[in-house]
Amino acid sequence: MQVRLEIGCEDCVTSSNPLSLLRNRYKIVHTTRKVVVKLNLKQSGSWIGMSGIAVVFFLYGYSAFVLRDVFSIVVLPLIWIVIFVLGCAWFMKYPYRVLLLPVVAIGVWFTAMLSR
Repeated sequence: MQVRLEIGCEDCVTSSNPLSLLRNRYKIVHTTRKVVVKLNLKQSGSWIGMSGIAVVFFLYGYSAFVLRDVFSIVVLPLIWIVIFVLGCAWFMKYPYRVLLLPVVAIGVWFTAMLSR
């Protein structure tokens, strides 16, 4: 069986295996050039920190549902709100501090859970 395959140019090619024709026509070029990507925490640190604060929210919310005492229902969410407001206030000015806020939030939550 012969297939006529036109590849966007004026010449038409006849081949019994059109896939081999495409493989030969469009070759993938591999380069050995190293690409060095530097982590720029001044630009991405705030976004990473705020994402971490959003994840920590679930720990604080879970504690309020499971423990059902005044500390877990009132105090822990207030602490999370303070951490979130700090993250919003420091978002552009202090990206490194925002990056550390989720770590502080997890430390506060872990300490609160162990003190029960």
